[in-house]
Amino acid sequence: MILIFISNYNFDHYLAGFKYGGIRRNIGAICIFLSFLFLPFERINKGKIMKSMDILTRYTPGIYFLHCLLGRRKIMSIILGIKLHTSFGCIYIYLFSYIICFIMDKLLGKTKFKHMFK
Repeated sequence: MILIFISNYNFDHYLAGFKYGGIRRNIGAICIFLSFLFLPFERINKGKIMKSMDILTRYTPGIYFLHCLLGRRKIMSIILGIKLHTSFGCIYIYLFSYIICFIMDKLLGKTKFKHMFK
């Protein structure tokens, strides 16, 4: 309900400036974090679900470091066109970042650089 309220009533439009997303995005991030915090992950006993979660989150640091670099490049806007700022574009950038991290992990797996991706 808080996310809907702050989305409908843009009360901080004058705060959103260069390199600051505004209080609305900060409150939204806190709400999403708390939503995932209270999910009962400890009750999940299924091996396949936990294995798939492990595979999806294996390269989280690398994806975090790469997604801004990839999303702001001209090549992604050429590949995706207008769809860059949609859910499809988000998934595409995630998959592309995941593939890059996977390849770099295989190439740099035994060096100290592996911590940049894993």
